[in-house]
Amino acid sequence: MLYRNLLAMLSDREQRYPDKKAFVYLLNGEVESDSLTYAELGQSAKKVAAYLQFLELKGERVLILLPSSIDYLVVFLGCLYAGVIPVPVYPPTKSRNTDRLISIYENAQPSLIILSSNGMLTKLSASMHNTPTLLIEELLEHDFTYEPQNENISSNDIAFLQFTSGSTSNPKGVMVTHRNLLHNFNLMASKFEHSAQTRMVTWLPFYHDMGLIGNLLQNIYNGSVCYIMSPLDFIQKPIRWLRAVSKYAITYSGGPDFSYRLCSQKITEEEKQGLDLGSWSNAYCGSEPIYAETLRMFNDSFKNCGFNENALLPGYGLAEFTLCATVTSRETGPIVHEVDREALSRNKIIRVATSSESGVTLVSSGAISDFLNVEIVNPNSLAQCQEREVGEIWLHGDSVAKGYWNNPIKSREIFQAAIADQKDKLFLRTGDLGFVDQGELFVTGRLKDLIIIRGQNYYPQDIEFDAASCHEDINETSLAAFSINHQGIEELVVVCEVKREFRHKAKQLKLELSEMIEEVVSSIRARILEKFQIYAYDVQIVHPLGIPKTSSNKVQRSKCKDMYLDGTLHIWGEAIERSLHLEL
Repeated sequence: MLYRNLLAMLSDREQRYPDKKAFVYLLNGEVESDSLTYAELGQSAKKVAAYLQFLELKGERVLILLPSSIDYLVVFLGCLYAGVIPVPVYPPTKSRNTDRLISIYENAQPSLIILSSNGMLTKLSASMHNTPTLLIEELLEHDFTYEPQNENISSNDIAFLQFTSGSTSNPKGVMVTHRNLLHNFNLMASKFEHSAQTRMVTWLPFYHDMGLIGNLLQNIYNGSVCYIMSPLDFIQKPIRWLRAVSKYAITYSGGPDFSYRLCSQKITEEEKQGLDLGSWSNAYCGSEPIYAETLRMFNDSFKNCGFNENALLPGYGLAEFTLCATVTSRETGPIVHEVDREALSRNKIIRVATSSESGVTLVSSGAISDFLNVEIVNPNSLAQCQEREVGEIWLHGDSVAKGYWNNPIKSREIFQAAIADQKDKLFLRTGDLGFVDQGELFVTGRLKDLIIIRGQNYYPQDIEFDAASCHEDINETSLAAFSINHQGIEELVVVCEVKREFRHKAKQLKLELSEMIEEVVSSIRARILEKFQIYAYDVQIVHPLGIPKTSSNKVQRSKCKDMYLDGTLHIWGEAIERSLHLEL
């Protein structure tokens, strides 16, 4: 069904399913607390919209600083109903998202900030104090009348600003239109075979596109039901997610690679008792990168709980394409290829035997559908690449967003790219590297993160993955590999976090901290030399939380490199002299 805008879609769901539960919040990830039917959802959102109309904020940006809750969604939809541009972000904390919040604020220049409590005011940066604030309770306690805006909003109007994760640069505000969203909803409904009978559960944060678009808004498009738990409740106790899948016979739920790995590692055999995951037909995995080892671990861990290995569906997407671009088919399940490492370093794809010493394992992100046009392009010459040749992934379709907010130069560069000698069609440059093999899209890494040493290409995530498993004290989710120019030569640097109990372990074993650090460093160097035949010029061990990450837990390699070069990394044992840098 086609709609003029999201308001038409919301109104249709309110009328079609007035008494059907739309959202249910699980307190502590386990107990049903707040819930709203579709009629109640529409009424609550219009109440928020009425207040925003009274404040005359149409076309203005509103920063939403609320914890994950049904209220977050009500405020977001209220902005849409009022013709206001919502900017979903994470509430300010003492963690590493402070710089991101300030960057978003300065770019969006909001006219209003919506908070959950007065106490949150003290956590805002001083630069944000000049912007008016409003508590969620005030939005819901008034007698203003909502004035319908459906006919005044076109499909090409901006629905909201989705800020990028900022893994390779400062976060940028992607202008997502009503048309973009409706096209992507239709794409996902087709790929995942969604219907009003779909049953969702999500722990993903609402400020993130995968949580907001792929779950909350997609659920409304389906006319289905979605159970919500906070990200913290999942992280603290991963079994809560799978228990919800089992209890509510969930058909659609997912998350990044790390969430499946966390479940495999943390959920005990005792906790698995009674789990029934047979209903879970769409267990999507969307992140960069997706590891075949993670898929295998999860399948092995939960096959006895009724989980179907073909239900685990890797996919590819990005904020600039609204959300979802490709996703694996349930008919095939995950498709994994082993390719020659040396050929890959030359941007060529040559298949090798499984478990080959010279092989790299790559996971398909799904088949290319009729919903979009995908081209693999040489990022330097802008010429089309051949099949099984690595280049930059370019996308064309109605899910391509309008551009970056308040950044016309970058918008033209990224959203209006043309292939050499083909100026009739404009593409989105994703900044991601990949290739196509028999209609399947494989993502190999980020263009800006690519490491080039002595003319060979190396993907940082491959180096990080192999280095992570070489020593038990390494925090396997927190490594950063990058190159630096040293005396005119590109050299490899690896930075990794150790686990929180590192210092305590040294005391227990009565070992010098310097000895343990040198052991970890030596292990990393040996593994990289063995796997990639390159010598790590420098390996640094940093304190827990020492590696900069985005709000979606992606390592910010470029920022880590800058911190390495300017000496602001918190190094373990900084008094220890760095090991000699030997040339091979």
